[in-house]
Amino acid sequence: MDTSFYNPVSLSMLPAGTWFEHLQECITDSKSILFMYSKSALQASDPDEKILPSILNNPNVLPLTNILSNPSIEQLAEIRQTLPSLPKTIIALGGGSVIDMAKILIALGSFQSTASAESILQIIDQKLYLHQKNNADFKLIAIPTTAGTGSELTRWATIWDMINKQKYSVERDDLYPSEAWIDPALTVGLSPLLTVSTGLDALSHAVEAYWSTKTNPIVRRLSAQAITQIVHSLKKAIDSPKDLEAREGMCLGSVFAGLAFSQTRTTACHALSYPLTARFGIPHGIAVVMSLIPIMRLNWESIQEKELFLTAFSVDSLEEIDILITSLVNSTVCMKLRDYGISKKEVQELMLISDFPVARMGNNPIPITRDIIYDIYLNSI
Repeated sequence: MDTSFYNPVSLSMLPAGTWFEHLQECITDSKSILFMYSKSALQASDPDEKILPSILNNPNVLPLTNILSNPSIEQLAEIRQTLPSLPKTIIALGGGSVIDMAKILIALGSFQSTASAESILQIIDQKLYLHQKNNADFKLIAIPTTAGTGSELTRWATIWDMINKQKYSVERDDLYPSEAWIDPALTVGLSPLLTVSTGLDALSHAVEAYWSTKTNPIVRRLSAQAITQIVHSLKKAIDSPKDLEAREGMCLGSVFAGLAFSQTRTTACHALSYPLTARFGIPHGIAVVMSLIPIMRLNWESIQEKELFLTAFSVDSLEEIDILITSLVNSTVCMKLRDYGISKKEVQELMLISDFPVARMGNNPIPITRDIIYDIYLNSI
């Protein structure tokens, strides 16, 4: 029985509102820092606008913001051209997009900063970055402002080719952040939509890790704890955004889920979600959960320790899981393709052009054919 577990990230669960003290200390101790941040997240955490100026006024800090919610190859090329020399310390404060962009900058650190978007696409598509020297001398501190993506605890990052509507993963062992600081106060300003989308993403990470072909007893217990935390906290965080107890619960759920799927990666649900985000603009977490129950039904007989799985949701059956997930979010978001104006014809066209990530499908305990995918999409119309 495989019970191995490895995650090198130094994880700190901070008391609510103390992240800035740690940041100040880090800036004081470092000679040069690339500070990547989400404007909206900082504004929500700093309504008096005192924190950001105090950071940016430090001559050792090089600021970088306005990272797209789905970071693109084109934006990556533009950013690299403004950074002829990448500082050895990078602080990424934001959602998964900000943290992912920081990882990819490190992964491409050995390539010419003037490389075009086309060249970068080739580097990523052909995984040429794997042949470069690992960047152990870089220090990446990830400070997530959402409770869901898990990017602060994994060695991979997502980048999008928006021209061809394709999603790519960049993965290398040295892309684990050096440190992750989790402060629930940074998530208080999340909109209901972002709270739901990132929360559902974390829930999907936990569920998919639980049934993955790479699962093990350690992963399943982390996943179960993540599910329990998220199910208990998500609706409270939606209805009472400033409830720090609910926000802390979501952060803990996201951390447990991140640790779980850092060992397994995701499965079919994530594979099916990527075309929905790239081509129709459906927020990632919502796109993922659209297929969660159909895939759960297909995987049901292969799921190990079913009692632990059901107990995590505080239910007695798969049908009750479906009802529970819907009840958590139905007042905030829509979870059917028809709700986004997507037609049967568009689904048929999608099936002709989409190349679903093979690795994600391979992690699923039951083979998922294109006919199964088509039926899942069609039943959502």
